[in-house]
Amino acid sequence: MAFYNNQDFSCTSVFRHEKTMMPLGETNLGVQKKRRLDEDAYFQMKENRNGYFTEDIEPPVIKKHCPKNFIKVPANQWTFHTDEWKNKQTTIHSPLCGDVMINMQMVEQISFETGTFHIGNDQNIYKETAEGQVIHLWKYDATIKKLYIYRSFLFTNTQIYEAIQKQLEEL
Repeated sequence: MAFYNNQDFSCTSVFRHEKTMMPLGETNLGVQKKRRLDEDAYFQMKENRNGYFTEDIEPPVIKKHCPKNFIKVPANQWTFHTDEWKNKQTTIHSPLCGDVMINMQMVEQISFETGTFHIGNDQNIYKETAEGQVIHLWKYDATIKKLYIYRSFLFTNTQIYEAIQKQLEEL
């Protein structure tokens, strides 16, 4: 969306990443350009007191358009998952490739764990061991009459883990 004023100003946008309002005849020489970022970017540009821009990690705004009973788990370099939880020593968490929406009405129980966990690559081959927090999602299997962990998310960034916990508290 843009506004045009034929007298004094050029095209002016209300979006944050488009051309800013500037009198005609002036150039933007000497004006620092901001790097274009996605709405869900975790690195936000901050202007410090000297006028320079620095990258800071901010807690993500995850619950933008999530329906009432869903939580959104963002895909980033600090989020991992597994569908096959065996035990802490043998389970390998692989990187989460895309954002995941979880219907919490399908989850019977949630548990949390902190410690050291195994991380793998995209092919689920062991890569490293890392400290982090895990959220286990449990389902009930009526045939064996038992609860089991059907999905587990590992967060190596505390801010993202706390943002997910906040979403869970708001349900």
